[in-house]
Amino acid sequence: SGATILVPVNGTETARRAADIALAIARPQHARVEALYVSPRARDASARMSLSHRREEAALKDIADLAERYGVPIRTAMRTHGAPADTIVREAAKGAALVVMGVSQRSGDELFFGETVGVVLAGCATPVVLVAGERVRRDEAAREAERSGKSDSAKAAKETVG
Repeated sequence: SGATILVPVNGTETARRAADIALAIARPQHARVEALYVSPRARDASARMSLSHRREEAALKDIADLAERYGVPIRTAMRTHGAPADTIVREAAKGAALVVMGVSQRSGDELFFGETVGVVLAGCATPVVLVAGERVRRDEAAREAERSGKSDSAKAAKETVG
């Protein structure tokens, strides 16, 4: 049944936006989506593990509900062993046509989205689409406003000095 789009999810709003975009891409292409929850787990505390497991299942159910609203076939999977990036690369290699990942930009001048994304981009032969979280854009807008002196905090600082 057509191509598969892989979406690694971790329960964050950014990952949910990536899933939303993957489903929007999948629908007209008659592709299916695989939502992959990647969660490296400690081997100890079983209570913490079951709470974490419930959270993971809830995140996957949320994506499955979203897929149902789009009318896109979905498969959910959970991987709890190994580094998230290696797991994503391995899953993509099983035949995904596209990987759609939610990312948050790390602070710093250069464009850096964290080690997981770096390893996936380096190790994945499949095309990868990165979906930035809202916060990146808001932070950029705030920095831009500060630079141009249009933010409230910049105005307040000038009034205090003047």
